[in-house]
Amino acid sequence: MKFTSLYSGSKGNCYLIQSQESNVLVDCGLSLAMIKDRLAQMHLSFKCISAVFVTHEHTDHVSALPQLELFEKVPVFVHEKGARAVQEKTLCKNISTFDKTFQFRDLTVDTICCSHDAAYCCGYRFSDGTSAVGIVADTGCAPQEIVEFLAPCTTILLESNHDVDMLMGGPYPYKLKKRILSTLGHLSNKQAGEIVQQVMQTSHNVKNIVLGHISQNNNMPELAFYNVVTILENMGLHEGKDVKVAVALQDKRSATFE
Repeated sequence: MKFTSLYSGSKGNCYLIQSQESNVLVDCGLSLAMIKDRLAQMHLSFKCISAVFVTHEHTDHVSALPQLELFEKVPVFVHEKGARAVQEKTLCKNISTFDKTFQFRDLTVDTICCSHDAAYCCGYRFSDGTSAVGIVADTGCAPQEIVEFLAPCTTILLESNHDVDMLMGGPYPYKLKKRILSTLGHLSNKQAGEIVQQVMQTSHNVKNIVLGHISQNNNMPELAFYNVVTILENMGLHEGKDVKVAVALQDKRSATFE
């Protein structure tokens, strides 16, 4: 299986997962034109997209949905606990719902509930029977269940949203800072590092760690990267040899990991 971040950050998020029989997107923030542009960079047309899976209703994850419904005939899947909120936010009617693990083409689709201030936010895990890709972002905390959810994956996209010192010393109003730091907010670099450590202590499957949803105001890609690489080195694991670490950016498509 292959994973590519088309774009990731506070303004919009969209990830591409490719298997033998499927090309699926997780979230579609920003615009349909932007998605098509990033796909074109990979020599892909939107016509190859098999489905879109939505994590939750916040704008940076669903803003292209109305355009998809108007111009592209592609199935859109939302967990039944979050479907109404997505429909009300986007006014989209053609949404398919699910409430448990299911099969889509050659992919087994699993989800896990994330702690976020949305009607319902979920992480996704896609498996083709040989390898798996896991995506967990927009969560203010990560209980052991999330560690176990990511452990079987070959590639994981994990939120590393903010550096706490940058956030607290930055221009955001106190109320917004409090929301980001809360258990219904976003993971800090430190929290992301702790999750990586726990996953790597229990799993021999993970080959690629991609850090995403980086705040443009309260973080730097270098900080998120260095934090995780240092933790891995302290575990005796070497970046680039034992495991690859990358940072997904807002304005640039990532490399493709498999």
